Amino acid sequence: MLLVLALRQAIQGFGNVGIIAFRKELAFDKEFKFLVARRLATTVLVTLPLAYFLRNYWALLGGSLAGTCISVAVSYAIHPFRPRFSLTGLRPLMTFSKWLFFTSVVELFYSRSASLIVGSWAGASSLGSLSVARDIASIAGRDLAAPVNRAVFPGYAKLEGDRTTLRTKFFKVTSILLLFVIPAGIGLCLLSEPIVLLVLGDTWHETVPLIQVLAINGVLTVFLSTAHHLNLAVGMSRSTSLVLASHAGITIPLIGACFWELRCGCGDADSVDPYGSPECDLVGKSDPVWSP
Repeated sequence: MLLVLALRQAIQGFGNVGIIAFRKELAFDKEFKFLVARRLATTVLVTLPLAYFLRNYWALLGGSLAGTCISVAVSYAIHPFRPRFSLTGLRPLMTFSKWLFFTSVVELFYSRSASLIVGSWAGASSLGSLSVARDIASIAGRDLAAPVNRAVFPGYAKLEGDRTTLRTKFFKVTSILLLFVIPAGIGLCLLSEPIVLLVLGDTWHETVPLIQVLAINGVLTVFLSTAHHLNLAVGMSRSTSLVLASHAGITIPLIGACFWELRCGCGDADSVDPYGSPECDLVGKSDPVWSP
């Protein structure tokens, strides 16, 4: 499985970078056609037939790998740019990209730290609850904010020389975005229990307190994501990297400390599996933050 996923990432690196020009030129209709063509071809031609014949998770892996291959092929068919090997722009590119690389590494450790800590200390059941809760809670924040930030990023870059107009547009976009994100996050927090019972069933009831907390956290992260895109648009990648590194440096130790306290509160050391699976359910013992 890991080999297939690694191969998928390797193939993805051969895609045509020319499609990035669609965003720079604000040609979102072309980008939309590219994304829709890739998704339809992958789902209809590969994933569904594999799911019918195999009836296991290899259908998803095969569909993902085929989707990457289709994406690479379509990227060359839809844009005339043809990349070639060259070191001409290496120095100016690395001046900016080294901070992007650092940011990506920090985001990787930050995004996976909670899963690693929960999986090693609380077991697979609690990790599954956390993953489901995170996916549901991200609807209010990440899934609403990401398309907007991606659309306005080229506009920010074009206004780099006019900081007054850029500041005005940034506040306007952020205020409109929060107008939708804040009610969605609060609503998801208040209605998390009926949503879980209706969509997932009583089996996943233990995810309710997690969704309530993560939904509010998702609203707060919108402020960070909008500022992140603005800093990148004006070339302040170093500032973004340092902010995210500070965020991760504070959050990851706090997660570990909180889980250590919860783990010790489950009982004596003799009641804890030496391989990192405590006998008590850390997630299941939590009560909802709010319930009607």
